[in-house]
Amino acid sequence: MKLINEAVDEFRREEQKEVFELKKTRYVWLKNESNLTEGQKQMMLKLKDMNLQTGKRIG
Repeated sequence: MKLINEAVDEFRREEQKEVFELKKTRYVWLKNESNLTEGQKQMMLKLKDMNLQTGKRIG
């Protein structure tokens, strides 16, 4: 699981250089989806709708 989280974080870091909306979203990507707050769930839905490479990599 650690390797997966590190890979997701690496993709997010690379992509956030081009996509401002990814700034300050690290823990939303790494946190278990069932443990997200309502606000974090809304943020994740918005990010997934943006068709980002980070989202494609984690499925």
